[in-house]
Amino acid sequence: MGTPEAALVLVRLLSQGIDTRHCLDINANKDVVEAEMRRLLVDPNVGVRPIFFAAYTKLLSRGDKKPGEIMAVPPAVMNDVRDTLFASLPKKTPEAMIPSLETVLVNPMMGYWVVQGSAYDLHSPYSTEVIAVAAANFDRLSDETQDALLDTYWDYVRSPLMLPVVRRKAEAGDGHALLRWLELEPSAATAFMRKEVVRPAAALLVAVSKTARQVTPGTGAADRREFCGAQCPVRYLGLSDTLGNLAASLYNARYAAYCSSVYR
Repeated sequence: MGTPEAALVLVRLLSQGIDTRHCLDINANKDVVEAEMRRLLVDPNVGVRPIFFAAYTKLLSRGDKKPGEIMAVPPAVMNDVRDTLFASLPKKTPEAMIPSLETVLVNPMMGYWVVQGSAYDLHSPYSTEVIAVAAANFDRLSDETQDALLDTYWDYVRSPLMLPVVRRKAEAGDGHALLRWLELEPSAATAFMRKEVVRPAAALLVAVSKTARQVTPGTGAADRREFCGAQCPVRYLGLSDTLGNLAASLYNARYAAYCSSVYR
């Protein structure tokens, strides 16, 4: 396990998502490991996953940690590796490009806190180039990455370039996307919501809000489940209190109309 040949095998396994970091840590051939990881980072056929990214940046930082530092990876190293990976995306195959792009997107720009001697998130927006690629490939990203970009990572991609994405997803019933559409294009998003209020079978329905879960007086839970099954295929998650109440009220108004048509 300590030979250069073993080191190459371990790095290639890591590039496939298999966690070989412990074995790599005890392998003495660090120069061989570093050279192979540098090659695989930009290899057109390798989808670079976060585990590979983290191992490579840590390897590049060996010997740089100062006493009392909380994080051993200097921000300059992380930023440089991320930028190198992003520059390689156009040459990667479609299968390798998407996981590599996701790795870029979940590793935001880092700064250095001199007093604490540790790295921190700068919360700086991604470059226009990164946002443009993210928007163009948004539907190909994993559900987890899409959710993160519209929620906790929104500040990094908040840009008019994301408008077609959030509009399309909001119209299909995505709650976070509607919130972001309201930020980027409030007039159009508000007009959409007003139209949804009066449209009988609209997508803007709430299936998870506490208000929406309350059974309307005079109706049974079974009837409500029947209505939900027929009319509520879309879940609205993560709404703010104001928007959540609006959507819940919309849901209950539609449910009341449904009951009126069934029990008249």
